[in-house]
Amino acid sequence: MYTAINIPYCSLGAALTSDPRESLSLQSWRFAITPIGGALGTAFILPLADLLYPGDRATGIQVSMAIFGVIGCLMFVVCFATTKERVQPIKEENLNIARDVKILFRNDQWRILSVYNFMMLVAVVIRGGAVVYYVNSVLNKGADVITIFMLGGMFASMLGSVLAKPFGTRFCKVRLSFWINLVTAALGVVCFMVPVQYWVLVLGVHILISIIQGGNGALTGGQ
Repeated sequence: MYTAINIPYCSLGAALTSDPRESLSLQSWRFAITPIGGALGTAFILPLADLLYPGDRATGIQVSMAIFGVIGCLMFVVCFATTKERVQPIKEENLNIARDVKILFRNDQWRILSVYNFMMLVAVVIRGGAVVYYVNSVLNKGADVITIFMLGGMFASMLGSVLAKPFGTRFCKVRLSFWINLVTAALGVVCFMVPVQYWVLVLGVHILISIIQGGNGALTGGQ
Protein backbone atom coordinates (compact mmCIF):
# COMPACT_ATOMS: atom_id res chain seq x y z
CA MET A 1 0.00 0.00 0.00
CA TYR A 2 2.81 2.40 0.91
CA THR A 3 4.63 1.70 -2.37
CA ALA A 4 1.46 2.09 -4.45
CA ILE A 5 0.91 5.57 -3.01
CA ASN A 6 4.47 6.75 -2.52
CA ILE A 7 5.79 6.10 -6.05
CA PRO A 8 3.25 8.28 -7.91
CA TYR A 9 3.32 10.85 -5.10
CA CYS A 10 7.11 11.22 -5.26
CA SER A 11 6.94 11.32 -9.06
CA LEU A 12 4.72 14.40 -9.06
CA GLY A 13 7.73 16.70 -8.80
CA ALA A 14 9.11 15.51 -12.14
CA ALA A 15 5.71 16.10 -13.76
CA LEU A 16 5.45 19.69 -12.53
CA THR A 17 8.65 21.14 -14.01
CA SER A 18 11.64 20.16 -16.13
CA ASP A 19 13.87 22.85 -14.59
CA PRO A 20 16.43 21.23 -12.20
CA ARG A 21 16.41 24.27 -9.90
CA GLU A 22 12.63 24.33 -9.68
CA SER A 23 12.63 20.58 -9.09
CA LEU A 24 15.10 20.98 -6.21
CA SER A 25 12.95 23.77 -4.77
CA LEU A 26 9.83 21.58 -4.96
CA GLN A 27 11.54 18.64 -3.28
CA SER A 28 13.04 20.93 -0.65
CA TRP A 29 9.65 22.31 0.38
CA ARG A 30 8.01 18.88 0.14
CA PHE A 31 10.51 17.40 2.58
CA ALA A 32 10.25 20.51 4.77
CA ILE A 33 6.46 20.43 5.10
CA THR A 34 6.03 16.64 5.33
CA PRO A 35 7.31 16.35 8.94
CA ILE A 36 4.48 18.63 10.07
CA GLY A 37 2.12 15.68 9.63
CA GLY A 38 4.43 13.49 11.68
CA ALA A 39 4.69 16.13 14.38
CA LEU A 40 0.90 16.46 14.57
CA GLY A 41 0.52 12.70 14.74
CA THR A 42 3.12 12.45 17.49
CA ALA A 43 1.49 15.23 19.48
CA PHE A 44 -2.14 14.06 19.18
CA ILE A 45 -2.04 10.25 18.98
CA LEU A 46 -1.93 9.57 22.74
CA PRO A 47 -4.35 12.34 23.82
CA LEU A 48 -6.81 11.21 21.13
CA ALA A 49 -6.45 7.57 22.21
CA ASP A 50 -7.15 8.46 25.84
CA LEU A 51 -10.12 10.61 24.79
CA LEU A 52 -11.73 7.89 22.67
CA TYR A 53 -11.02 4.93 24.98
CA PRO A 54 -10.17 6.04 28.54
CA GLY A 55 -8.28 3.29 30.34
CA ASP A 56 -7.73 1.23 27.17
CA ARG A 57 -4.85 2.92 25.38
CA ALA A 58 -4.12 -0.02 23.06
CA THR A 59 -7.60 0.10 21.51
CA GLY A 60 -7.53 3.89 21.53
CA ILE A 61 -4.30 3.94 19.53
CA GLN A 62 -5.72 1.48 16.98
CA VAL A 63 -8.83 3.60 16.44
CA SER A 64 -6.80 6.81 16.35
CA MET A 65 -4.46 5.39 13.71
CA ALA A 66 -7.50 4.31 11.67
CA ILE A 67 -8.82 7.88 11.82
CA PHE A 68 -5.44 9.25 10.76
CA GLY A 69 -5.38 6.71 7.91
CA VAL A 70 -8.76 7.85 6.58
CA ILE A 71 -7.69 11.50 6.79
CA GLY A 72 -4.45 10.65 4.97
CA CYS A 73 -6.31 8.83 2.17
CA LEU A 74 -8.63 11.81 1.66
CA MET A 75 -5.66 14.18 1.50
CA PHE A 76 -3.91 12.00 -1.09
CA VAL A 77 -7.07 11.94 -3.23
CA VAL A 78 -7.31 15.74 -3.06
CA CYS A 79 -3.59 16.04 -3.90
CA PHE A 80 -3.79 13.85 -7.00
CA ALA A 81 -7.11 15.34 -8.13
CA THR A 82 -6.01 18.97 -7.90
CA THR A 83 -2.41 18.72 -9.18
CA LYS A 84 -1.82 19.77 -12.79
CA GLU A 85 0.99 17.99 -14.61
CA ARG A 86 2.91 20.53 -16.71
CA VAL A 87 5.52 18.19 -18.21
CA GLN A 88 3.86 16.01 -20.81
CA PRO A 89 5.45 12.58 -21.34
CA ILE A 90 6.45 11.45 -24.80
CA LYS A 91 3.67 9.34 -26.27
CA GLU A 92 4.79 5.89 -27.36
CA GLU A 93 2.67 3.76 -29.61
CA ASN A 94 4.35 0.46 -28.80
CA LEU A 95 4.64 0.20 -25.04
CA ASN A 96 6.82 -2.64 -23.81
CA ILE A 97 7.34 -2.80 -20.06
CA ALA A 98 9.97 -5.57 -20.24
CA ARG A 99 11.98 -3.58 -22.79
CA ASP A 100 11.74 -0.40 -20.72
CA VAL A 101 12.92 -2.23 -17.59
CA LYS A 102 15.92 -3.65 -19.47
CA ILE A 103 16.83 -0.19 -20.74
CA LEU A 104 16.50 1.19 -17.23
CA PHE A 105 18.85 -1.42 -15.77
CA ARG A 106 21.44 -0.65 -18.45
CA ASN A 107 21.69 2.87 -17.05
CA ASP A 108 24.58 2.66 -14.57
CA GLN A 109 23.71 6.02 -13.00
CA TRP A 110 20.17 4.80 -12.28
CA ARG A 111 21.58 1.66 -10.64
CA ILE A 112 23.95 3.68 -8.48
CA LEU A 113 21.23 6.12 -7.42
CA SER A 114 18.80 3.26 -6.67
CA VAL A 115 21.27 1.45 -4.40
CA TYR A 116 22.18 4.74 -2.73
CA ASN A 117 18.53 5.61 -2.09
CA PHE A 118 17.83 2.14 -0.72
CA MET A 119 20.75 2.29 1.71
CA MET A 120 19.86 5.84 2.75
CA LEU A 121 16.23 4.91 3.45
CA VAL A 122 17.29 1.82 5.41
CA ALA A 123 19.49 4.01 7.62
CA VAL A 124 16.77 6.64 8.08
CA VAL A 125 14.07 4.07 8.92
CA ILE A 126 16.26 2.13 11.38
CA ARG A 127 17.38 5.31 13.11
CA GLY A 128 13.87 6.75 13.23
CA GLY A 129 12.39 3.52 14.53
CA ALA A 130 15.05 3.14 17.23
CA VAL A 131 14.64 6.62 18.75
CA VAL A 132 11.85 5.65 21.16
CA TYR A 133 13.60 2.48 22.33
CA TYR A 134 16.96 4.25 22.62
CA VAL A 135 15.57 7.04 24.79
CA ASN A 136 13.52 4.64 26.91
CA SER A 137 15.96 1.73 27.32
CA VAL A 138 19.42 3.33 26.95
CA LEU A 139 18.89 6.85 28.27
CA ASN A 140 16.27 5.60 30.77
CA LYS A 141 13.95 8.53 30.09
CA GLY A 142 10.17 8.69 29.94
CA ALA A 143 7.52 9.87 27.52
CA ASP A 144 8.33 13.57 27.99
CA VAL A 145 11.92 13.18 26.75
CA ILE A 146 10.77 10.82 23.99
CA THR A 147 8.42 13.53 22.75
CA ILE A 148 11.26 16.08 22.83
CA PHE A 149 13.47 13.78 20.74
CA MET A 150 10.70 13.00 18.24
CA LEU A 151 9.52 16.57 17.74
CA GLY A 152 13.07 17.95 17.83
CA GLY A 153 14.12 15.56 15.08
CA MET A 154 11.10 16.40 12.95
CA PHE A 155 11.55 20.16 13.16
CA ALA A 156 15.29 19.76 12.55
CA SER A 157 14.51 17.72 9.44
CA MET A 158 12.24 20.52 8.24
CA LEU A 159 15.07 23.04 8.66
CA GLY A 160 17.47 20.80 6.75
CA SER A 161 15.01 20.47 3.88
CA VAL A 162 14.67 24.25 3.62
CA LEU A 163 18.47 24.65 3.59
CA ALA A 164 18.79 22.09 0.78
CA LYS A 165 17.67 24.61 -1.85
CA PRO A 166 20.37 27.28 -1.31
CA PHE A 167 23.13 24.72 -0.71
CA GLY A 168 22.04 22.51 -3.62
CA THR A 169 22.01 25.50 -5.95
CA ARG A 170 25.45 26.72 -4.89
CA PHE A 171 27.31 23.40 -4.68
CA CYS A 172 27.40 20.17 -6.68
CA LYS A 173 24.55 18.01 -5.34
CA VAL A 174 26.53 14.77 -5.76
CA ARG A 175 29.54 16.03 -3.79
CA LEU A 176 27.24 17.63 -1.23
CA SER A 177 25.43 14.32 -0.68
CA PHE A 178 28.79 12.57 -0.25
CA TRP A 179 29.92 14.95 2.48
CA ILE A 180 26.49 14.90 4.12
CA ASN A 181 26.65 11.12 4.51
CA LEU A 182 30.24 11.29 5.77
CA VAL A 183 29.34 13.87 8.43
CA THR A 184 26.19 11.91 9.36
CA ALA A 185 28.26 8.76 9.94
CA ALA A 186 30.76 10.72 12.06
CA LEU A 187 27.98 12.23 14.17
CA GLY A 188 26.50 8.76 14.62
CA VAL A 189 29.80 7.57 16.09
CA VAL A 190 29.91 10.63 18.36
CA CYS A 191 26.36 9.90 19.56
CA PHE A 192 27.37 6.32 20.36
CA MET A 193 30.32 7.52 22.46
CA VAL A 194 28.46 10.15 24.52
CA PRO A 195 27.78 8.94 28.11
CA VAL A 196 24.08 8.25 28.63
CA GLN A 197 23.79 10.67 31.56
CA TYR A 198 24.42 13.57 29.17
CA TRP A 199 21.15 13.09 27.31
CA VAL A 200 20.92 16.78 26.37
CA LEU A 201 24.17 16.41 24.42
CA VAL A 202 22.74 13.31 22.74
CA LEU A 203 19.68 15.37 21.83
CA GLY A 204 21.93 18.00 20.25
CA VAL A 205 23.70 15.39 18.11
CA HIS A 206 20.33 13.88 17.20
CA ILE A 207 19.09 17.29 16.01
CA LEU A 208 22.26 17.89 13.96
CA ILE A 209 21.89 14.51 12.26
CA SER A 210 18.21 15.22 11.55
CA ILE A 211 19.08 18.57 9.96
CA ILE A 212 21.67 16.95 7.71
CA GLN A 213 19.46 13.99 6.78
CA GLY A 214 16.53 16.29 6.04
CA GLY A 215 18.64 18.18 3.55
CA ASN A 216 19.99 14.98 2.03
CA GLY A 217 16.50 13.68 1.29
CA ALA A 218 15.58 16.83 -0.60
CA LEU A 219 18.88 16.80 -2.51
CA THR A 220 18.41 13.19 -3.56
CA GLY A 221 14.83 13.82 -4.66
CA GLY A 222 15.97 16.77 -6.75
CA GLN A 223 18.68 14.86 -8.63
